[in-house]
Amino acid sequence: MYLDVYIGDPTDPTFSWEGGNWSGSVPTRLSPFFPWGRTHFNTVVRMAEEAANGRQTDWGAWVLLLSAKDIQALFNEWYGTREVPPITFSDFPHLQREFDDLRTFVEALDDSKLWALVASEL
Repeated sequence: MYLDVYIGDPTDPTFSWEGGNWSGSVPTRLSPFFPWGRTHFNTVVRMAEEAANGRQTDWGAWVLLLSAKDIQALFNEWYGTREVPPITFSDFPHLQREFDDLRTFVEALDDSKLWALVASEL
């Protein structure tokens, strides 16, 4: 089972915020996956279940609609503001590259619109 966290497109025409059929109603992924997504999966699920701007949209997907600033704050809370997160990448150099790509993506988000923070279970 894969437990992933990513930033998706809430305007994706195949995604339904209201009244989806719970069979693939998940925003298209735009960002790299969050490193150690399994660690943050339950946090996103809980936030989506408790917040007015969140909900379960598929049998295995929970979505929060957030501003870029909110996503950047969560990113910094989860990974720190250092160049590398508190978890070492020395044994997994590909993860350092993925983390750097995600940080660049998060920092470039347009704050004039909402983004989907998705917890997806496959």
